[in-house]
Amino acid sequence: MNPDHPRSSCRIARPGRTGAWCVLWGAVVLLVPGSSVWAKDPLIRHFRAGVLIGANINAEFSQSGTFDTSPAGPGVYDDGFVLTDNTGNAGGYTSNWGYDNASQYDAGAETLTFSSSTTFNAADSSTANSDPQFGLDLAYGGTLKRIGKTWISWEVGFSLVPIKVGGDATSDATFSANTVTYSTAGQVIPLPGYRGSPDGGVPLATDITGTGQSTGIGTLSASREIETMLYNLRLGPHFHWDLNRHWSIEAMGGFALGLADGKYDYTETLNTGTGQSSTSGDIRQTSWLYGGYVGVLTQVHVERNAYFYGSAQFMSLGNVEFSSGGRQAELQLDQGLYFSLGFTWLF
Repeated sequence: MNPDHPRSSCRIARPGRTGAWCVLWGAVVLLVPGSSVWAKDPLIRHFRAGVLIGANINAEFSQSGTFDTSPAGPGVYDDGFVLTDNTGNAGGYTSNWGYDNASQYDAGAETLTFSSSTTFNAADSSTANSDPQFGLDLAYGGTLKRIGKTWISWEVGFSLVPIKVGGDATSDATFSANTVTYSTAGQVIPLPGYRGSPDGGVPLATDITGTGQSTGIGTLSASREIETMLYNLRLGPHFHWDLNRHWSIEAMGGFALGLADGKYDYTETLNTGTGQSSTSGDIRQTSWLYGGYVGVLTQVHVERNAYFYGSAQFMSLGNVEFSSGGRQAELQLDQGLYFSLGFTWLF
């Protein structure tokens, strides 16, 4: 028994029975469910496990410069295709072709023109807010000493949180494109949107009669996402107070170390007004992060040496930056909020 604990004092009913009453009262405190174990053993250890919910994790995306488009392959254009059919283009004609826009066909010149964007220039930025992120939280610690009604303990914690945050953005972009012209002399050209097949259709002469370049202003639609696994280690003191026989509360704070391992995925679609092309890729990054945390925890006794707890923490770990070739993304972990629910076991 700790003589300093308020429940360890004994009120005697009769002189001469002080020792017996103190022994009996101590046994009640130890055995009756709902009594605080923290107050009885200054050397107690605890283990905590729970579900972690991360919030206020945001991202910022930007790009600036001139970027190459992804080549689609020979004979595939932003606004159509001219490919080999099952005859091997016998006689210099193919049935495996199609086009999108009326502006591509010049009936007077008897030509059909296709374009393929090669580069685009864009400058834009956007932000995204994450949905709640779910992970795992573990902790182990032990008491150090008692000052008045305050128990001081140490705790080391570990958390694992998979993070996904992203969004879509649209901006203007100037582009350059290569053009290829085919002759349609003596041929019947179907309406725009026509699609032939390798097995048959309206024939088109495969001879290229001209090439060139063009420029214009189009629309760039970008889909962006950061996907990262955040490993976190915490170390710091806890200050514990028993509110009553069932409830207790703790304040905590200390040093935090993080490891973020992930990637930034992007898909960009350039719409030139007559066709479109897509570019995709990813940027990988592994970063060590340093910071601190503060928080509160409350728990209720549910079984001998077992408690149900809920906690809230504010943690600042800094930001993770992804950057390559004019594309940037920043995962903002400097104002993270983390909530946990689970169980504490004392031993």
